[in-house]
Amino acid sequence: MHHIIRYFKVKTSKFNSLSFNNKALVIIFTMSVFSALAIRLALIKVETFDYTYFLKPWIDHLSQKGLAGLGDSFSNYNAPYLILLWVVSHLPFSTIIDVKLISIAFDFILAFGVYLVVGHFKPRGLSKYFSVVAVLFTPTVIQNSSLWGQCDVIYTSFIVFSFYAYLKGKFRIAWAIWGVAFAFKLQSMFFAPFLLFMTFYKKKAYTGPLIAAGVVVLLSALPILYGKSIADIINVYVSQTAPPDGVEMLAWFSPTAYQWISNVSFYQVRRAGIVFAGMVGLSIVSLAFLRKYKDTTVLAIATVSLLALPFFLPQIHERYLYTSEIFLVITAFVIPRFIWAAIAMQIISSMTYITYFTGGNQMPPIPFAELSLVVLVIIYVYIKYIYDNSKAVNLAAIVN
Repeated sequence: MHHIIRYFKVKTSKFNSLSFNNKALVIIFTMSVFSALAIRLALIKVETFDYTYFLKPWIDHLSQKGLAGLGDSFSNYNAPYLILLWVVSHLPFSTIIDVKLISIAFDFILAFGVYLVVGHFKPRGLSKYFSVVAVLFTPTVIQNSSLWGQCDVIYTSFIVFSFYAYLKGKFRIAWAIWGVAFAFKLQSMFFAPFLLFMTFYKKKAYTGPLIAAGVVVLLSALPILYGKSIADIINVYVSQTAPPDGVEMLAWFSPTAYQWISNVSFYQVRRAGIVFAGMVGLSIVSLAFLRKYKDTTVLAIATVSLLALPFFLPQIHERYLYTSEIFLVITAFVIPRFIWAAIAMQIISSMTYITYFTGGNQMPPIPFAELSLVVLVIIYVYIKYIYDNSKAVNLAAIVN
Protein backbone atom coordinates (compact mmCIF):
# COMPACT_ATOMS: atom_id res chain seq x y z
CA MET A 1 0.00 0.00 0.00
CA HIS A 2 2.88 2.33 0.83
CA HIS A 3 4.37 1.77 -2.65
CA ILE A 4 1.04 2.54 -4.32
CA ILE A 5 0.66 5.81 -2.41
CA ARG A 6 4.24 6.74 -3.27
CA TYR A 7 3.61 5.96 -6.96
CA PHE A 8 0.61 8.26 -7.13
CA LYS A 9 2.48 11.00 -5.28
CA VAL A 10 5.24 10.86 -7.91
CA LYS A 11 2.69 10.97 -10.72
CA THR A 12 0.85 13.86 -9.10
CA SER A 13 4.11 15.73 -8.67
CA LYS A 14 4.97 15.26 -12.33
CA PHE A 15 1.51 16.41 -13.37
CA ASN A 16 1.77 19.55 -11.22
CA SER A 17 5.09 20.41 -12.84
CA LEU A 18 3.54 20.50 -16.31
CA SER A 19 2.62 23.73 -18.06
CA PHE A 20 -1.03 24.74 -18.29
CA ASN A 21 -1.27 23.61 -21.94
CA ASN A 22 0.27 20.24 -21.19
CA LYS A 23 -2.03 19.75 -18.21
CA ALA A 24 -4.99 20.48 -20.47
CA LEU A 25 -3.76 17.92 -23.01
CA VAL A 26 -3.33 15.26 -20.32
CA ILE A 27 -6.85 15.92 -19.04
CA ILE A 28 -8.33 15.85 -22.56
CA PHE A 29 -6.49 12.62 -23.37
CA THR A 30 -7.65 10.96 -20.14
CA MET A 31 -11.23 12.09 -20.67
CA SER A 32 -11.12 10.80 -24.25
CA VAL A 33 -9.99 7.35 -23.12
CA PHE A 34 -12.72 7.16 -20.48
CA SER A 35 -15.28 8.43 -22.99
CA ALA A 36 -14.26 5.65 -25.37
CA LEU A 37 -14.79 3.15 -22.55
CA ALA A 38 -18.18 4.69 -21.71
CA ILE A 39 -19.36 4.30 -25.32
CA ARG A 40 -18.41 0.64 -25.26
CA LEU A 41 -20.17 0.00 -21.97
CA ALA A 42 -23.30 1.68 -23.34
CA LEU A 43 -23.37 -0.81 -26.23
CA ILE A 44 -22.28 -3.88 -24.31
CA LYS A 45 -25.75 -5.40 -23.84
CA VAL A 46 -26.78 -5.19 -27.50
CA GLU A 47 -27.33 -8.69 -28.90
CA THR A 48 -26.61 -9.58 -32.53
CA PHE A 49 -27.21 -12.65 -34.67
CA ASP A 50 -23.64 -13.90 -34.21
CA TYR A 51 -23.88 -13.61 -30.44
CA THR A 52 -27.23 -15.41 -30.21
CA TYR A 53 -26.41 -18.31 -32.52
CA PHE A 54 -22.66 -18.71 -32.07
CA LEU A 55 -20.92 -16.92 -29.19
CA LYS A 56 -23.55 -17.54 -26.52
CA PRO A 57 -23.82 -21.30 -27.17
CA TRP A 58 -20.04 -21.54 -27.16
CA ILE A 59 -19.53 -19.83 -23.82
CA ASP A 60 -22.51 -21.71 -22.33
CA HIS A 61 -20.92 -24.99 -23.42
CA LEU A 62 -17.61 -24.09 -21.79
CA SER A 63 -19.32 -22.79 -18.68
CA GLN A 64 -21.07 -26.13 -18.22
CA LYS A 65 -18.24 -28.50 -19.17
CA GLY A 66 -15.17 -26.45 -18.30
CA LEU A 67 -11.96 -26.90 -20.27
CA ALA A 68 -12.98 -30.48 -20.96
CA GLY A 69 -15.49 -28.97 -23.37
CA LEU A 70 -12.58 -28.11 -25.68
CA GLY A 71 -12.57 -31.77 -26.68
CA ASP A 72 -15.99 -31.36 -28.31
CA SER A 73 -16.61 -30.04 -31.83
CA PHE A 74 -18.95 -27.23 -30.89
CA SER A 75 -17.21 -24.22 -32.45
CA ASN A 76 -15.38 -23.20 -35.62
CA TYR A 77 -12.86 -21.11 -33.64
CA ASN A 78 -9.50 -22.34 -32.43
CA ALA A 79 -8.58 -23.06 -28.81
CA PRO A 80 -7.04 -19.69 -27.73
CA TYR A 81 -10.28 -17.75 -28.15
CA LEU A 82 -12.35 -20.53 -26.60
CA ILE A 83 -10.01 -20.56 -23.60
CA LEU A 84 -10.60 -16.83 -23.19
CA LEU A 85 -14.35 -17.50 -23.29
CA TRP A 86 -13.90 -20.12 -20.57
CA VAL A 87 -11.92 -17.65 -18.43
CA VAL A 88 -14.50 -14.85 -18.66
CA SER A 89 -17.34 -17.31 -18.01
CA HIS A 90 -16.19 -17.21 -14.37
CA LEU A 91 -16.87 -13.47 -14.09
CA PRO A 92 -19.96 -12.38 -12.14
CA PHE A 93 -21.62 -10.79 -15.19
CA SER A 94 -24.17 -11.81 -17.78
CA THR A 95 -22.95 -13.90 -20.70
CA ILE A 96 -23.09 -11.10 -23.22
CA ILE A 97 -20.95 -8.86 -21.01
CA ASP A 98 -18.46 -11.68 -20.51
CA VAL A 99 -18.10 -12.15 -24.28
CA LYS A 100 -17.76 -8.49 -25.12
CA LEU A 101 -15.34 -7.70 -22.30
CA ILE A 102 -12.69 -9.74 -24.13
CA SER A 103 -12.95 -7.64 -27.27
CA ILE A 104 -13.27 -4.36 -25.37
CA ALA A 105 -10.12 -5.13 -23.39
CA PHE A 106 -8.27 -5.79 -26.64
CA ASP A 107 -9.50 -2.48 -28.05
CA PHE A 108 -7.24 -0.79 -25.52
CA ILE A 109 -4.42 -3.28 -26.10
CA LEU A 110 -4.69 -2.49 -29.81
CA ALA A 111 -4.59 1.25 -29.07
CA PHE A 112 -1.37 0.73 -27.10
CA GLY A 113 0.15 -1.20 -30.02
CA VAL A 114 -0.75 1.64 -32.39
CA TYR A 115 0.80 4.07 -29.90
CA LEU A 116 4.08 2.14 -30.07
CA VAL A 117 4.14 1.96 -33.87
CA VAL A 118 3.28 5.62 -34.42
CA GLY A 119 5.72 6.54 -31.64
CA HIS A 120 8.48 4.70 -33.49
CA PHE A 121 8.00 6.93 -36.51
CA LYS A 122 7.19 10.10 -34.57
CA PRO A 123 8.75 9.88 -31.10
CA ARG A 124 8.32 13.61 -30.53
CA GLY A 125 5.08 15.52 -30.57
CA LEU A 126 1.51 14.44 -29.93
CA SER A 127 0.87 12.15 -32.90
CA LYS A 128 1.25 8.94 -30.91
CA TYR A 129 -1.27 10.16 -28.32
CA PHE A 130 -3.75 11.30 -30.94
CA SER A 131 -3.41 7.90 -32.64
CA VAL A 132 -4.62 6.21 -29.44
CA VAL A 133 -7.73 8.37 -29.37
CA ALA A 134 -8.28 7.88 -33.11
CA VAL A 135 -8.21 4.09 -32.81
CA LEU A 136 -10.51 4.03 -29.79
CA PHE A 137 -13.03 6.21 -31.63
CA THR A 138 -12.68 4.53 -35.02
CA PRO A 139 -16.27 3.54 -35.93
CA THR A 140 -15.51 -0.02 -37.04
CA VAL A 141 -13.43 -0.68 -33.91
CA ILE A 142 -16.36 0.37 -31.72
CA GLN A 143 -18.89 -1.57 -33.79
CA ASN A 144 -16.80 -4.71 -34.14
CA SER A 145 -16.09 -5.15 -30.43
CA SER A 146 -18.71 -3.58 -28.19
CA LEU A 147 -21.65 -3.79 -30.60
CA TRP A 148 -20.97 -6.94 -32.59
CA GLY A 149 -18.90 -8.84 -30.01
CA GLN A 150 -16.45 -10.08 -32.65
CA CYS A 151 -12.82 -10.87 -31.91
CA ASP A 152 -11.10 -9.35 -34.95
CA VAL A 153 -9.41 -6.90 -32.61
CA ILE A 154 -7.52 -9.77 -30.95
CA TYR A 155 -5.57 -11.06 -33.93
CA THR A 156 -5.23 -7.51 -35.25
CA SER A 157 -3.59 -6.44 -31.99
CA PHE A 158 -1.00 -9.17 -32.34
CA ILE A 159 -0.35 -8.22 -35.97
CA VAL A 160 0.28 -4.61 -34.88
CA PHE A 161 2.73 -5.83 -32.22
CA SER A 162 4.32 -8.12 -34.81
CA PHE A 163 4.90 -5.12 -37.08
CA TYR A 164 6.34 -3.18 -34.14
CA ALA A 165 8.76 -6.06 -33.50
CA TYR A 166 9.84 -5.76 -37.13
CA LEU A 167 10.47 -2.03 -36.69
CA LYS A 168 12.70 -2.80 -33.72
CA GLY A 169 14.66 -5.43 -35.65
CA LYS A 170 13.20 -8.36 -33.68
CA PHE A 171 12.34 -10.47 -36.72
CA ARG A 172 11.94 -13.85 -35.03
CA ILE A 173 9.76 -12.26 -32.37
CA ALA A 174 7.69 -10.72 -35.17
CA TRP A 175 7.08 -14.20 -36.57
CA ALA A 176 6.29 -15.60 -33.11
CA ILE A 177 3.75 -12.87 -32.36
CA TRP A 178 2.15 -13.43 -35.75
CA GLY A 179 1.89 -17.10 -34.78
CA VAL A 180 -0.24 -16.03 -31.83
CA ALA A 181 -2.44 -14.00 -34.19
CA PHE A 182 -2.85 -16.98 -36.54
CA ALA A 183 -3.75 -19.24 -33.62
CA PHE A 184 -6.70 -16.93 -33.04
CA LYS A 185 -7.89 -16.36 -36.60
CA LEU A 186 -7.19 -17.59 -40.13
CA GLN A 187 -7.49 -14.03 -41.48
CA SER A 188 -4.04 -13.35 -40.03
CA MET A 189 -2.79 -14.94 -43.26
CA PHE A 190 -3.24 -11.56 -44.94
CA PHE A 191 -0.10 -10.44 -43.08
CA ALA A 192 1.97 -13.47 -44.08
CA PRO A 193 3.19 -12.01 -47.42
CA PHE A 194 4.56 -9.02 -45.53
CA LEU A 195 6.43 -11.26 -43.07
CA LEU A 196 7.96 -13.21 -45.94
CA PHE A 197 8.87 -9.90 -47.58
CA MET A 198 10.49 -8.86 -44.29
CA THR A 199 12.48 -12.09 -44.05
CA PHE A 200 13.90 -11.90 -47.57
CA TYR A 201 14.39 -8.13 -47.49
CA LYS A 202 16.36 -8.19 -44.25
CA LYS A 203 17.91 -11.59 -45.04
CA LYS A 204 17.21 -12.69 -41.49
CA ALA A 205 14.84 -14.93 -39.53
CA TYR A 206 14.60 -17.65 -42.21
CA THR A 207 13.42 -19.93 -39.42
CA GLY A 208 10.58 -17.50 -38.73
CA PRO A 209 7.84 -19.62 -40.35
CA LEU A 210 8.90 -22.59 -38.24
CA ILE A 211 8.81 -20.44 -35.11
CA ALA A 212 5.31 -19.23 -35.99
CA ALA A 213 4.18 -22.80 -36.69
CA GLY A 214 5.53 -23.89 -33.32
CA VAL A 215 3.58 -21.13 -31.56
CA VAL A 216 0.38 -22.12 -33.39
CA VAL A 217 0.83 -25.78 -32.46
CA LEU A 218 1.54 -24.91 -28.83
CA LEU A 219 -1.53 -22.68 -28.51
CA SER A 220 -3.77 -25.14 -30.34
CA ALA A 221 -2.75 -28.30 -28.51
CA LEU A 222 -4.85 -28.13 -25.33
CA PRO A 223 -8.00 -29.70 -26.88
CA ILE A 224 -5.94 -32.81 -27.70
CA LEU A 225 -5.63 -33.49 -23.98
CA TYR A 226 -9.43 -33.71 -23.86
CA GLY A 227 -9.81 -36.09 -26.78
CA LYS A 228 -9.90 -33.85 -29.83
CA SER A 229 -7.98 -35.15 -32.83
CA ILE A 230 -5.35 -33.20 -34.74
CA ALA A 231 -7.55 -33.52 -37.84
CA ASP A 232 -10.41 -31.82 -36.00
CA ILE A 233 -8.14 -28.94 -35.00
CA ILE A 234 -6.92 -28.48 -38.58
CA ASN A 235 -10.51 -28.65 -39.77
CA VAL A 236 -11.26 -25.52 -37.72
CA TYR A 237 -9.29 -23.55 -40.30
CA VAL A 238 -10.44 -25.59 -43.30
CA SER A 239 -14.11 -25.12 -42.38
CA GLN A 240 -13.67 -21.35 -42.32
CA THR A 241 -12.83 -21.40 -46.04
CA ALA A 242 -15.98 -23.31 -47.01
CA PRO A 243 -19.21 -21.56 -48.03
CA PRO A 244 -21.23 -21.18 -44.78
CA ASP A 245 -24.29 -23.42 -44.81
CA GLY A 246 -23.66 -24.06 -48.50
CA VAL A 247 -24.44 -20.46 -49.47
CA GLU A 248 -22.38 -19.77 -52.59
CA MET A 249 -21.50 -16.07 -52.31
CA LEU A 250 -18.38 -14.67 -53.96
CA ALA A 251 -18.74 -11.46 -51.92
CA TRP A 252 -20.82 -10.83 -48.84
CA PHE A 253 -21.36 -7.31 -47.55
CA SER A 254 -17.79 -6.42 -48.44
CA PRO A 255 -16.32 -3.88 -50.88
CA THR A 256 -14.20 -6.37 -52.84
CA ALA A 257 -13.53 -7.11 -56.50
CA TYR A 258 -16.23 -9.78 -56.59
CA GLN A 259 -19.02 -7.23 -56.24
CA TRP A 260 -18.53 -6.81 -60.00
CA ILE A 261 -18.94 -10.52 -60.78
CA SER A 262 -22.32 -12.24 -60.95
CA ASN A 263 -24.12 -15.05 -62.76
CA VAL A 264 -20.97 -17.17 -63.03
CA SER A 265 -19.83 -20.57 -61.81
CA PHE A 266 -19.09 -20.08 -58.12
CA TYR A 267 -16.42 -22.75 -57.72
CA GLN A 268 -14.57 -21.90 -60.93
CA VAL A 269 -14.34 -18.21 -60.03
CA ARG A 270 -13.51 -19.14 -56.44
CA ARG A 271 -10.53 -21.24 -57.54
CA ALA A 272 -9.36 -18.57 -59.96
CA GLY A 273 -9.73 -15.90 -57.28
CA ILE A 274 -7.67 -17.86 -54.77
CA VAL A 275 -4.92 -18.37 -57.36
CA PHE A 276 -4.94 -14.68 -58.29
CA ALA A 277 -4.82 -13.61 -54.62
CA GLY A 278 -1.89 -15.98 -54.18
CA MET A 279 -0.14 -14.23 -57.06
CA VAL A 280 -0.79 -10.89 -55.37
CA GLY A 281 0.80 -12.26 -52.21
CA LEU A 282 3.84 -13.49 -54.13
CA SER A 283 4.12 -10.07 -55.76
CA ILE A 284 4.32 -8.49 -52.32
CA VAL A 285 7.04 -10.96 -51.31
CA SER A 286 8.96 -10.24 -54.52
CA LEU A 287 9.26 -6.56 -53.55
CA ALA A 288 12.04 -7.68 -51.21
CA PHE A 289 14.31 -8.33 -54.21
CA LEU A 290 13.42 -5.36 -56.41
CA ARG A 291 13.92 -2.14 -54.47
CA LYS A 292 15.20 -0.59 -51.24
CA TYR A 293 12.72 0.95 -48.80
CA LYS A 294 12.47 3.29 -45.85
CA ASP A 295 10.45 2.22 -42.83
CA THR A 296 7.58 4.50 -43.89
CA THR A 297 7.47 2.74 -47.25
CA VAL A 298 7.56 -0.65 -45.53
CA LEU A 299 4.50 0.46 -43.54
CA ALA A 300 2.75 1.05 -46.85
CA ILE A 301 3.78 -2.43 -48.02
CA ALA A 302 2.28 -3.99 -44.87
CA THR A 303 -0.93 -2.04 -45.47
CA VAL A 304 -1.15 -3.22 -49.08
CA SER A 305 -0.68 -6.82 -47.95
CA LEU A 306 -3.54 -6.48 -45.47
CA LEU A 307 -5.85 -4.70 -47.92
CA ALA A 308 -5.10 -6.21 -51.33
CA LEU A 309 -5.34 -9.87 -50.32
CA PRO A 310 -8.89 -9.73 -48.92
CA PHE A 311 -9.88 -7.41 -51.79
CA PHE A 312 -8.96 -10.04 -54.39
CA LEU A 313 -10.05 -13.11 -52.41
CA PRO A 314 -13.57 -14.50 -52.83
CA GLN A 315 -15.99 -15.11 -49.92
CA ILE A 316 -14.77 -12.12 -47.91
CA HIS A 317 -16.99 -10.73 -45.17
CA GLU A 318 -17.10 -7.02 -44.38
CA ARG A 319 -15.11 -7.35 -41.15
CA TYR A 320 -12.20 -9.18 -42.82
CA LEU A 321 -10.89 -5.75 -43.85
CA TYR A 322 -10.59 -4.79 -40.18
CA THR A 323 -6.80 -5.12 -39.86
CA SER A 324 -6.17 -3.10 -43.01
CA GLU A 325 -8.39 -0.35 -41.60
CA ILE A 326 -6.18 -0.14 -38.52
CA PHE A 327 -3.04 0.09 -40.65
CA LEU A 328 -4.69 2.80 -42.72
CA VAL A 329 -5.21 4.76 -39.49
CA ILE A 330 -1.57 4.20 -38.51
CA THR A 331 -0.44 5.33 -41.95
CA ALA A 332 -2.58 8.46 -41.69
CA PHE A 333 -0.53 9.55 -38.66
CA VAL A 334 2.83 8.55 -40.14
CA ILE A 335 2.18 9.74 -43.72
CA PRO A 336 -0.45 12.50 -43.47
CA ARG A 337 -1.19 12.46 -47.21
CA PHE A 338 -3.13 9.23 -46.59
CA ILE A 339 -5.60 10.67 -44.08
CA TRP A 340 -8.27 10.66 -46.79
CA ALA A 341 -7.77 6.91 -47.33
CA ALA A 342 -8.34 6.08 -43.63
CA ILE A 343 -11.47 8.24 -43.54
CA ALA A 344 -12.81 6.83 -46.81
CA MET A 345 -12.29 3.27 -45.63
CA GLN A 346 -14.14 3.98 -42.39
CA ILE A 347 -17.10 5.42 -44.26
CA ILE A 348 -17.17 2.43 -46.61
CA SER A 349 -16.82 -0.19 -43.88
CA SER A 350 -19.36 1.49 -41.61
CA MET A 351 -21.91 1.32 -44.42
CA THR A 352 -21.21 -2.39 -44.93
CA TYR A 353 -21.51 -3.01 -41.18
CA ILE A 354 -24.92 -1.36 -41.13
CA THR A 355 -25.99 -3.66 -43.95
CA TYR A 356 -25.01 -6.64 -41.83
CA PHE A 357 -26.72 -5.32 -38.69
CA THR A 358 -29.99 -4.83 -40.60
CA GLY A 359 -29.81 -8.28 -42.16
CA GLY A 360 -29.36 -6.78 -45.61
CA ASN A 361 -32.51 -4.69 -45.31
CA GLN A 362 -30.61 -1.40 -45.41
CA MET A 363 -28.21 -1.31 -48.33
CA PRO A 364 -25.55 1.41 -48.64
CA PRO A 365 -26.60 4.57 -50.51
CA ILE A 366 -23.67 3.82 -52.83
CA PRO A 367 -23.71 0.34 -54.44
CA PHE A 368 -21.11 -2.17 -53.25
CA ALA A 369 -19.50 -2.27 -56.69
CA GLU A 370 -18.79 1.46 -56.60
CA LEU A 371 -17.49 1.21 -53.03
CA SER A 372 -15.08 -1.49 -54.15
CA LEU A 373 -13.69 0.91 -56.77
CA VAL A 374 -12.73 3.33 -53.98
CA VAL A 375 -10.88 0.50 -52.21
CA LEU A 376 -9.09 -0.30 -55.46
CA VAL A 377 -8.04 3.35 -55.77
CA ILE A 378 -6.63 3.22 -52.23
CA ILE A 379 -4.61 0.13 -53.11
CA TYR A 380 -3.34 1.85 -56.25
CA VAL A 381 -2.19 5.04 -54.51
CA TYR A 382 -0.38 3.00 -51.86
CA ILE A 383 1.39 0.97 -54.53
CA LYS A 384 2.35 4.19 -56.33
CA TYR A 385 3.69 5.61 -53.06
CA ILE A 386 5.79 2.48 -52.55
CA TYR A 387 7.24 2.79 -56.06
CA ASP A 388 7.85 6.54 -55.85
CA ASN A 389 9.52 6.33 -52.43
CA SER A 390 11.92 3.46 -53.00
CA LYS A 391 15.10 2.90 -54.96
CA ALA A 392 15.66 0.25 -57.58
CA VAL A 393 18.10 -2.55 -56.80
CA ASN A 394 20.83 -3.43 -59.29
CA LEU A 395 19.73 -6.99 -59.97
CA ALA A 396 22.71 -7.65 -62.24
CA ALA A 397 25.10 -6.87 -59.40
CA ILE A 398 23.20 -9.25 -57.14
CA VAL A 399 23.30 -12.07 -59.68
CA ASN A 400 27.01 -11.54 -60.33
